[in-house]
Order: sequence, then C-alpha cells, then structure tokens
Amino acid sequence: MSKTVMLFGLGAVGEVALQILARMDGIDRIVATGRNEVLGTFKMKTAALGATYQQFSKKYEFFQNDASDIDATARLLEKIKPDVILLVASLKSPQVLGTSPMPAEARANFRAAGFGVQLPWQLLIPFKFMQALEKSGIDTTVINGSFPDVTGPALWNHFGFGPTMGMGNVDLTAAEIIRYVSDQENVPTHEVMLSLVSSHAFLVHGTRQEVPYFAKILLGDRDITDKYSVKSAVRAHGLGKATSADIQAATSYFNFVTASSAVRNIMAIVNNTNEYTHAPSPNGLIGGYPVRLGSKGAKVILPSDLSLEEAIEINKAAEKFDGIENIKDDGTVVFTDKTYSLMKELGYDCRELTFDELESRGRELTALIEKLQAQVK
Repeated sequence: MSKTVMLFGLGAVGEVALQILARMDGIDRIVATGRNEVLGTFKMKTAALGATYQQFSKKYEFFQNDASDIDATARLLEKIKPDVILLVASLKSPQVLGTSPMPAEARANFRAAGFGVQLPWQLLIPFKFMQALEKSGIDTTVINGSFPDVTGPALWNHFGFGPTMGMGNVDLTAAEIIRYVSDQENVPTHEVMLSLVSSHAFLVHGTRQEVPYFAKILLGDRDITDKYSVKSAVRAHGLGKATSADIQAATSYFNFVTASSAVRNIMAIVNNTNEYTHAPSPNGLIGGYPVRLGSKGAKVILPSDLSLEEAIEINKAAEKFDGIENIKDDGTVVFTDKTYSLMKELGYDCRELTFDELESRGRELTALIEKLQAQVK
C-alpha cells in the first residue's frame, strides 16, 4: 500500500528530515508545505536528486501554504490524506533567545525563567494546525516538534485530542545514555536496554540542576543502572569548555540528531514495526517516556517498578525547571512564581497563558526582544 509522509515546515529540522526520508524504504510519496514556494520547491528537488544516487525513487510534491491559515490547511490535508504528518513549524526558532543580542541582565533573566516563556511562539501554529486537522476530517498521525513536552498536553487538554507524540528531547537524552553505555561496555547499542522518563527540562538543565528523572539500564538480563551516572553519561557528549560561537554552531548541527529522532518515529509508524524508543508527550502526556510505536500510534512501556502515575509526577515536577507550574484542564498554562517574577522584571506580565492570548502574547514577547536588542546597538 502506498504511504505518504507530509512535512509542515522545511526549516532547520524539517529540511534535514526531508533529506533522510528521501533515502528510506517504505515511503512512496513525500509532500511538503511552507510559505516560500521557490525555496520549498528547490529543497524538494535537491532531496530527490540526492536520493537518486542511492537509487531511491519516490514522488515529491510541494504546496505553498501558511500553516496558520486554518481553512487552507484543512483543504490541503483533505486533498493529500497523509499517513503521517511531521509538524515542525513555530513562530520563532527555539534558539532565538539564545542568539539575540541583549543586555546581560536581561539574558540572565530569560535563562533563569526557563524555556516555557517561549510558549506563545511555540504553541500558536500547532494550535491552529489541530483546528485545521479537525476541520479536514482525515484520520492520520501527527508528530509535533514544537516544544512537545508542554504543547502536547496543553493541546490535548484543550481539544480532547492532539498530536500523537513529539520528537527529540527525551529521545535525545536516551540516545546519549545508550551511546555512552555502549562505548563503556563495548557492546552494540541495540544490546543496551534503557527505560528513561525525563523532560525537555532535563535535557537542558539536568547536568547542572536537580531536575527529576527516572532511568533504568539493562544489559541482557543484568540491571546495570547503579554502575552509571546518567548525568555523567549526558555530560560526556557535551561541549565542555566551548566558546559561545562553538555552542551556536553546535546547536545548529544538532538539528541532524533531532531530525533523526523524528524520522525514526515516522518509519516505525509507516512500517508498523512496534519499535521500542522514547518520545515526548505520547497521547498528550507531559514530558517524555519509553514507548512502542506502530501504525496505531504510541503506547507507553514502563518497567514494573514504575507506575504511569509516578512517571507523570516526575515529569510534572521536572517541567517546573522550564517555568511550567501547571497545565489546566482547558489547556491554560500556568507559569511558576519564579518565571513570572523574572519576566515581570523585564516588562512581560504573564501569570497564565490562555489559547485566546497566544497571538497577542507572541507579539508582546517579540516587541520585548526588539526593545532589548535596541539597547545594545
């Protein structure tokens, strides 16, 4: 049966995912969409040409479309009817706060406040996309790349449905641990069995702060968890004493790893492999979990000594390090006192973020960044 994968967004992660998918078996058609028709068409062509060298032959299509246009996106979804959708579209790059020039005091506030302050930029397009998906009436699987640990549960609470899962984050941390243990034990990576419950906050802050997580490492029938420090395993693959320029370049290069996580999820669903891996926000849960992926989506797989309720509480506590205190039943996101106070000092007074405020809060946050940038020019 012909399989179609659809990409919403051909930016830093999306374009790498496109190149990898072009060289994968099991996909017959790749459809992408974005606002820039010329550049988007060119990226599709280069993916097709490159895959030709490996003798892959697929159908490639690009459609100019703005994912924030609910009606147009719904019509496009109904037309394409993709088996799997990779949604990697946000108003701003996740790196924008780290790369924007601003006074040192303001940068310190943003860093201490946590990634959650970017929610207006990260949640708006997935919010509109889910409205378009509902309007289209199609049945498909959605992998969300925009801060999935928090946007996933916010969307599920608001709509009663949402993205099937995310990508990266817990999966990136898991890959680092598996790679490290594999090297230390001198065994292939597939022989290392890891069960990891962790969040975006652990990926970002876990080696420097006491962000909650759960990890269990097996080698065959042997539990070797106590033999390794998870934080050391993650830190071992870091940049050490890198300069700020090195860190910025590495952040961009890490898009290849993130895209690889997305492709792994896509292929497990397309080929119905029931593959064991890790993913953020499976079926709207906060944070990340070990899962099995197949054509029916994601199923959380936990070791016998950890309940799902315990795993959820670990990730709820962890996301406070991203500035997230709570996600209400209607999807409203409540920020921690610390995050609220730090951002209020900068002139951004937002205790809670509702879906109705996403656009206005996004503009307010953008205006604040522009104001801060002007102070260092």
